[in-house]
Amino acid sequence: MEYMGIGQVAINVDDVDAAAKDYTDVFGITFTMVEVPEINMRVAVSDGGIVFAAPLDASKSVPVRRFHNGALSALEVRVSDLEEARRRLEEKGCKVIYYMNTQGGLTEYYMEQLHGVPLTIFEMKTESWVDAIGGEDFDPTDYSYNIEWHQQP
Repeated sequence: MEYMGIGQVAINVDDVDAAAKDYTDVFGITFTMVEVPEINMRVAVSDGGIVFAAPLDASKSVPVRRFHNGALSALEVRVSDLEEARRRLEEKGCKVIYYMNTQGGLTEYYMEQLHGVPLTIFEMKTESWVDAIGGEDFDPTDYSYNIEWHQQP
């Protein structure tokens, strides 16, 4: 299994749309919005290494929030062999929270914290995060993905 770099840092914010707009205005980063009702999250995904996340419905709980560490929802590490990375993390006592794959070829495991850091390990068929979640022209309310829970949220 080969370490292939940090893919993204996912950060919880109060207003995902405002955060994405401000970072676009200041830094020129383009974001694509994704809505994931199963975890009650609205997420701004970029190819710039930054992901912003906020509750999709503020009146409801975010089932994975208890696995976050403050504003950090996940350090996302790209690997060449997802199952080998999962096995090695499990040997360290870091258990799978959920498995997800998307229409664009992103496959990931959201893991328990490793030394206080929420962790996602992933593989993608493309170099672009936007393409990996389905491309720039997809409808975020009709996002095609599969989530398999390994722990009760």
